[in-house]
Amino acid sequence: IDWAVEEALETEGCKELAVVISENKKDLHNHLNNLKNNGLPITILFREPLGLMDAIISLKDFVSKEEAFGLILPDMLYIKKLNAMQQMIENFNKNKIPLVGLMHEPDGFGKGAAYAQAEKIEENLFKVTGISPSHPLKLRFFGRYVFPREIFEILDKLPKTESELPLLEHFIERSLLHGILFDNNIFDTGIPEGYEIAKKTLE
Repeated sequence: IDWAVEEALETEGCKELAVVISENKKDLHNHLNNLKNNGLPITILFREPLGLMDAIISLKDFVSKEEAFGLILPDMLYIKKLNAMQQMIENFNKNKIPLVGLMHEPDGFGKGAAYAQAEKIEENLFKVTGISPSHPLKLRFFGRYVFPREIFEILDKLPKTESELPLLEHFIERSLLHGILFDNNIFDTGIPEGYEIAKKTLE
């Protein structure tokens, strides 16, 4: 979680961040409170673990009148001098189109199989054209998003699922989803293998 907090606060224009957690996560709550008490601009939002879509909905009042917001899933670690969210915010400010982080699937990556179908626009920028259970490029979504505030109106009309895929499909159907392809400094710490690899890399 510290890496996600650091990534957010290092992103230019980020003045405050919210962390959505379950009330049962007592140790995490205490840790975040310590960070907050040390002066970090953190808001803690309690939400039962009903999935990513529900967590996004809980941010509505926090986001307030901001034009857009970034979303970081902390189990997906990106280790690079210029952080992933900074690159995505810069691109959103330029193109004003919702963004997802993309990566080439490493061996043993996470669970599920949702691959991005994408067309290259320039360098590492892609237009996401679909979501498929298989794809030769093996492009995966990796836990970084930038959304406009208008998504809260959209979410009211979408099924409340654990996955963010219905939201991404909404934008894809309207040709309104871009992705930034990041290199291989990505670790899925949500699975034991990914956690161990990340730990060894950081030692």
